[in-house]
Amino acid sequence: MHKCFLELQRDLEELRTESSGRSLRDVFLDDSPEPLRKAIDLFVKRSQQQCAPCLGYVLPSLLASRATVPGLDDFAESLIRYCQNRLGEWTLTVPFLYEVLVNLFPSPELLVRIERNLALLSNGVVLDKDGLLVGPKEELKFCKEGVLVGTDWYLYDGVPGAFVTGSFADDLVRVYNALGATAATLGMKVNPHVVIDRQAHFDSFTKAYIRGPIGISADVLNKSNFPQDPSGTVTEHKRIQASPLMDLFPLDRIEVMWSRRQDYKSVQIESLIPEPQESQGEVAVPYVHSRWSTQRSRIVHFDGATKIYDRNGYGLRLATDIRKVAHKPQKYTKLFRLDTELDVKVWSTLTAKFFDPNELIVEYFGGYDPAET
Repeated sequence: MHKCFLELQRDLEELRTESSGRSLRDVFLDDSPEPLRKAIDLFVKRSQQQCAPCLGYVLPSLLASRATVPGLDDFAESLIRYCQNRLGEWTLTVPFLYEVLVNLFPSPELLVRIERNLALLSNGVVLDKDGLLVGPKEELKFCKEGVLVGTDWYLYDGVPGAFVTGSFADDLVRVYNALGATAATLGMKVNPHVVIDRQAHFDSFTKAYIRGPIGISADVLNKSNFPQDPSGTVTEHKRIQASPLMDLFPLDRIEVMWSRRQDYKSVQIESLIPEPQESQGEVAVPYVHSRWSTQRSRIVHFDGATKIYDRNGYGLRLATDIRKVAHKPQKYTKLFRLDTELDVKVWSTLTAKFFDPNELIVEYFGGYDPAET
């Protein structure tokens, strides 16, 4: 289950005991047991302090507007009114209240279920060795909002740009669909604890215009002396002057390492942030790995992940480069994998969007493409 409910599992079990014999409708009635509602209020407030909601901040309200709860004329309005009256505001509390109610009163009418144990394992979906959803291939429909399979809708987990038109997730899915399932294999990281009714799926319209870069030349990639050192040549791009993005998006540098073996050239790209002031916790950074075939003049493998370092050792990572690094990440979570043949310009744009916002990636790829202005 999402970190929030893992940490508050004991409180959730106590809530379940207290709500035994009650219905979802009972929570909203004026004569509902006040101890139960006070316990729900406390749980919502504690959840807010410790984590983000499993479903994000927008989706719960949309699901609530589609839910039909017996005895409640307008479930979404009931949620808002409850939060306004008892929690002081509704914009940030409705998502948490919705998830608490889903856990206390599991019902198909709520359109979603959240499980402590892996919900994916009971639904016949296929995960690869990295935990990416890859099958049953003929039944999967990848969208920017997640993966549809059978009667279920699974949300992406950590994949950048989900729900946003023109983002990384949208472009990756568009490229895959254009290639066709027979020509490409796509695997995506999804939240393993959340399953939404497929009938609730909607096409999101949030638009982000992210310009693509010029891209690396295929001629350069095919040169026999590129990279200079076959075992690994590292290029480093660092922020050297103040940027208006610095405060919002801390960034120290990117590191790009090309290596080659026979007819294949591999690239690893890692984006690093400055060393945090705090000495405890974790540092998460994005990472891409791809493979170029000189025989086919195409990218033939493309995957992305999140590397998580412990903060005490992150300084050691910053002190070296991606080739010589001695301090390995504490965790490595694969987010997607696409096995197919990609034009280098398409790959460059997808990579830039995966790291967005990061002006250094675009700089490495030759700057913004003037054709997209």
